[in-house]
Amino acid sequence: MDVMADLKADLSPVALYRHYDSSGKLLYVGIAVAPIGRLQAHGDRSAWFADIASVTIEWHQNREAALDAEALAIHLEGPEFNRSTAQSRLLRVFCPRAMWPEKPKTKRLPPNLLKTPAEILTFVGSERARERLEVTQDRIRIAMTQDILPSSWYAVLEDLAGRPLPRECFNFKGRT
Repeated sequence: MDVMADLKADLSPVALYRHYDSSGKLLYVGIAVAPIGRLQAHGDRSAWFADIASVTIEWHQNREAALDAEALAIHLEGPEFNRSTAQSRLLRVFCPRAMWPEKPKTKRLPPNLLKTPAEILTFVGSERARERLEVTQDRIRIAMTQDILPSSWYAVLEDLAGRPLPRECFNFKGRT
């Protein structure tokens, strides 16, 4: 890992560009270190490229500043072909840093470590599972001790785990 290259990239100017059609309607907002090269790349992949009549470019001190400006432009100006920007980025733009929510801590486990109902419920948190499943803590404890989970819990627990779960831990019909 080249720390100096990463630092230089963080401090390099980044452009915020806007593409307009001939009537002045905003088509797309984006960021790039090389906006002319990015314009050419849009020509290969964007159905709206032929409609571009003008482009504006404004430079920002670094990538973070450009991302914030892009989020604000997309939110306030409503370009036709951008998808909505991440809510977390908008929150950073509109709220002081002290009010930013803490990033949730995610547990990093290899998928093969979730092999039993107890491991699954421990990983997702038995209290979180209980709340989402709308069951009692006793029902969670019983499922852990019986070493089998109801099949109706599968989608909820997989969503909480953020990864595929082994189906053999659940009581699906036809399970041997």
